[in-house]
Amino acid sequence: MGGSILGNFMNSLRADAEKRKHCNKEPNLNEGICKLTNYLDRPISVSEDIFSAKDEGWSSSLRNFLYGRSRSICVYLELWLTALELTSAARGEILGGNCKYKDFKEEVVSGRSGSRCKVDVQLSHWRNFVQRSSLSMSQSYEKNLQLCMQIVREIYKGLKITQVGRTTKVNLKQEHNICGNVYKALTEWVDEKFAEEILKNWFSTEDSEGKPMNTLQVAGTDLFEVISEDLIGDDAGIKDLKCKCEGIKGVGIQSIEKKFITEKTQDSITEIVQHLPSEDVTTEDSLSSTLQEYIQESNIAKGSEAETDDSSGSGPFTVSAGVSWGGMIGGGAVAVALGSLGVYGMTRIMTRGGRVARRGSKYQRAMGSVSYTPKP
Repeated sequence: MGGSILGNFMNSLRADAEKRKHCNKEPNLNEGICKLTNYLDRPISVSEDIFSAKDEGWSSSLRNFLYGRSRSICVYLELWLTALELTSAARGEILGGNCKYKDFKEEVVSGRSGSRCKVDVQLSHWRNFVQRSSLSMSQSYEKNLQLCMQIVREIYKGLKITQVGRTTKVNLKQEHNICGNVYKALTEWVDEKFAEEILKNWFSTEDSEGKPMNTLQVAGTDLFEVISEDLIGDDAGIKDLKCKCEGIKGVGIQSIEKKFITEKTQDSITEIVQHLPSEDVTTEDSLSSTLQEYIQESNIAKGSEAETDDSSGSGPFTVSAGVSWGGMIGGGAVAVALGSLGVYGMTRIMTRGGRVARRGSKYQRAMGSVSYTPKP
């Protein structure tokens, strides 16, 4: 399994958690992340969650939308990261380049090739799942996608998303402590180490002395901001949110409980109100459809046909047993994710023929800020 930064990161997180939680033994077989990694009972619908113990209290229509959105953003993120370049920085390696997430989404929706984003779909483990209504959970890459979806859903919960008629609210009041809530939820679902890895790599996070803790860096942004931008609208992502770690676990002294608090700059907004479109447009389906076309055209442009069924477990989607996860940049999950890029020499060889966006069609409407028409 190579190439996918996000896919490999999820796989390494899951593999490490399996060992720590002893997922192959009772009573842990069907608890938390062990339930996800051991699950083989039946296909799981994208709009359901059988792995999280807590009910977030959303209406069924809002829940279905957000759960489906979690699948889409994970696929989008994985593809977008293939267009970024790995370079050295003062604090280690950083993913950067000219392709902003907004640029990537615009290319997907318009179907037009651009000079900013050169996505290599062949590096994606999840590209064929963007329109599937369920995951069979029989392959490692499906479990890794489901894990990404679970993390995104916990972030959605931390944003305190509520629905009022045709309006949704994302509440950023500091007392809600997004960082602390996400850390607590992931600690309860997996453990402290797993939760800390997400805070360190998906958010902008500092230690108690104000030093950055991030090991996976994306130039000018973080994955939390991109996730919020995908939900709220282009260039409307939450840019100023910082997480701070308070308390450490010392060696040879009494343990101190580690916790994360949310810090924001003085001009932080406390509430975002998103007015949803009144027309009955299933924008999520529109985006999924255009992304699928984008992937298919990209494969044709590269001179290969898009794979349509990965259920055999062959090819780049197979996770080989006995993979060594450490020994690269910093060790651990991030090392695996970034180390996979070396296999491809950071080449971005995909080219794509352009086509004109169909004005007034679902492809243009799909660029709306939040793609959901709730039922009052």
